Amino acid sequence: MRRLYLHRQEQIERRLMLGKAYKDHDLIFATAIGTAIEPSNLRRTWNKITQAAGFGRLRFHDLRHCHASLMLAQGTHLKVVSERLGHSGIGITANIYSHLIPGLQREAADGFDRLIAHAR
Repeated sequence: MRRLYLHRQEQIERRLMLGKAYKDHDLIFATAIGTAIEPSNLRRTWNKITQAAGFGRLRFHDLRHCHASLMLAQGTHLKVVSERLGHSGIGITANIYSHLIPGLQREAADGFDRLIAHAR
């Protein structure tokens, strides 16, 4: 979160420095003058970064799947993951990512067993 805050501060400083030359489109990630980043430039830079990090070919879109997978692995509720991904419904998220959480059925059954045992 701190990095995003610092990034925002740098944007504000750049906007103030450039004055009217800065094209404020209220973008989180923009060019130095505030305009949208060209997809080909983003892709080129992304490929350089992933190659240098030793990942080989890794699509920028793969970050989205990685983000969702890591959230589910740490136990984030499927509804929250669905909302963060912008899916229109939780069913879409479940269909795509349910294979990543095979232990959910076992956890649900164990939890129910504990509930029944406690009630006795």
